[in-house]
Amino acid sequence: MNVFLTGGSRGIGKEIKNFYESKNHKVICPNRNELDLSDINSIDNYLSNFNLPIDILINNAGINDAYKISEIDYLNLNKILDTNFTSHLIITKHFLKYFIDKKYGRIINVGSVRTDILKQGRLGYSISKNCLHFLTKYIVLENSGLDILANTISPGYVESDMLYKNNSIDEINKMISKIPLGFLCDPLEIAKLSYFLSIDNKYITGQNIFIDGGLSAI
Repeated sequence: MNVFLTGGSRGIGKEIKNFYESKNHKVICPNRNELDLSDINSIDNYLSNFNLPIDILINNAGINDAYKISEIDYLNLNKILDTNFTSHLIITKHFLKYFIDKKYGRIINVGSVRTDILKQGRLGYSISKNCLHFLTKYIVLENSGLDILANTISPGYVESDMLYKNNSIDEINKMISKIPLGFLCDPLEIAKLSYFLSIDNKYITGQNIFIDGGLSAI
């Protein structure tokens, strides 16, 4: 199958890309020079020249810039929303019309445990990831009767560059202490879940599936 993946150069996305390719699927993963998710014109230009049939769409790319309410401004908020949500809405709209025509498609939106567990300074990030899950639900609502399945995967604390960029070692150790399983999520676990939901799954759709070591359960 042909997979379109955003944010496949590192972290979760890189693991997803490698896992699908190891199973002999073709993964199209544009870099930032090819597709700038914070720039609507870049998205439109890229999609207008894209003509490869796609079976699976994985909206993974995102930023987690930290701003408290007292610090955030219009430009900060819109950069987060454009990158984490609006860009993926546009990309989903583009590929969804082909999924509808062939009555088949799989969509994975990579959300975050921050949809349910809040942290100071992550207002924009939490909003954007909640919006992304609402996109998942509306895809299901508006395409009933078609074999188009959409799900959100919401990781907790993942061993990734983003985690270490936004948190000190002390903060990360505190995070680990709150995880019932007692360790960070390996990105490979997210890749495996994405693969199951998009390849083997026939009935799970419209769900926000947390992969967080039990963090959201307590």
